[in-house]
Amino acid sequence: MWIGGLVSIAIIVLVSFAFAFSSGYLNQYPAEKASPSSFACDTTIRNAKFDSSLLSLSIPPSDEEQTIFNLLNNQQFILHVDLLNTLTTCSSLSVNQVLAGGTSTSALSLTSCTNDLNGTLSTMITLPYQGITVQIVIADIQLIGAMRIGLSGSEAQSERSTLKELNFRQTFNVTDRTLAQTVDINLELTKVSPIFFSFCFGKVSKYIGRQKRLLSIH
Repeated sequence: MWIGGLVSIAIIVLVSFAFAFSSGYLNQYPAEKASPSSFACDTTIRNAKFDSSLLSLSIPPSDEEQTIFNLLNNQQFILHVDLLNTLTTCSSLSVNQVLAGGTSTSALSLTSCTNDLNGTLSTMITLPYQGITVQIVIADIQLIGAMRIGLSGSEAQSERSTLKELNFRQTFNVTDRTLAQTVDINLELTKVSPIFFSFCFGKVSKYIGRQKRLLSIH
């Protein structure tokens, strides 16, 4: 009786701990919204499988994957251009969209343009679509000490697919130098879509979309 009672208590304790662990682990999905794991020594444990791979562009995405790609392809961007340490004013700026391989242009409107007392001119340009070439013309002879380029895009969600907000800035400057008369800036975006798979039966997969950028100046 003594051995049987002790074994029974041990089994009850073991089952209780197993239930508490499995219940806490089940709630660690999706990983990006989970809080630190309090049921284990490793607080970073998540109910998800992480893997990295590249898909060939020749292979069409599945119906489930197509939703996140639609969100990525339809994300609208706002271009941010800030001129630093300059007396240039908004009235001297004009923005054009370069067409037909550079043989023609079409005027674009500035979403906003402001000057502050610290010598910074800040502009925002809503881009009509992705994959666009924008030309900014400054009809002024004022010196420009540096330039800050940024891009922003709002987040969106559809069913089990979530498009993350894009918002970044990068400053270009060289000590004791000013901006040249003609500057080419190349901004490339790579569409990244991690898929979160649950280890537990009944939990559906989650798709997260992000834009990874590569910015260079010439």
